[in-house]
Amino acid sequence: MPAGLRTLLAPVDAATLVLQPEPGEWSGHEAIGHLITGDRPACRDRITGIVAGELEIAPFDPATPMGGRNFNTVDLDVLLDELRAERAQSAAYVRSLEPADLERTSNYASQAGQDRAFAAGDFVNEGPFHDQDHLQQILANMKVAAGVESIAAIR
Repeated sequence: MPAGLRTLLAPVDAATLVLQPEPGEWSGHEAIGHLITGDRPACRDRITGIVAGELEIAPFDPATPMGGRNFNTVDLDVLLDELRAERAQSAAYVRSLEPADLERTSNYASQAGQDRAFAAGDFVNEGPFHDQDHLQQILANMKVAAGVESIAAIR
């Protein structure tokens, strides 16, 4: 993901990457910041807890780990280097697990009050989909900055 983002975003001007399309929505830099700061608590910590036998998975607020940090003031290359380092830690941790570790489960109580069991491996598998969601968010922000709804509008 970090290398792909670096290639994709290299030609994009800095103003576009810090644009917040609507109040309360993340800019491209903030989406990358979320990936950096959320990797440990949303993924590694949860997997660690499940593998350790914790009976319940802690809830996760995506804004909390950002810790009030203003990612819009950080250079894109610095953000991508941080994301690369964070992902290297996550990859090393996942590689250290045994297949049986990934099958261990814990419960999670949804906001609707329904319990659901998740396996440690579910969080490994969710990662690429989560990345894809934020990649789409960044691309949508770029469209807003360009003033187009879709690429077809600029043909």
